Amino acid sequence: MSKINLYNSDCMTAKKLKEGNMIGINTIRKASLMIEGLLETYLPDIDKAVRKAEEGAGVNISISLKLKPINLQETDIEAGISFTTEKIKDSTSQVVNENQLELFSNLKDGAVKISTTRAEL
Repeated sequence: MSKINLYNSDCMTAKKLKEGNMIGINTIRKASLMIEGLLETYLPDIDKAVRKAEEGAGVNISISLKLKPINLQETDIEAGISFTTEKIKDSTSQVVNENQLELFSNLKDGAVKISTTRAEL
């Protein structure tokens, strides 16, 4: 795959999509600027995430680009960015026994009602 020089429109010919829609250098330039804008907008957050990342882990940044034909001359461009600023790891564990009766119930007004059961021998 060869690189495209975005600053020389002679290096790229427009490619036809369905129904005669054209994706050309203007579409590619606009999409590139939109992605660059997202990266610049989130630069402080990306920097913070990289600084917080565990040694050697790095930060995964996903960039999405959607091109949707509108008519024969226009294409809707949608660019997106996704990354995690913090790694959160948490867990909780608890055993539940559906046959176990509640030990304390109706804990209101300081009153404690204790339920007891008699074990069968």
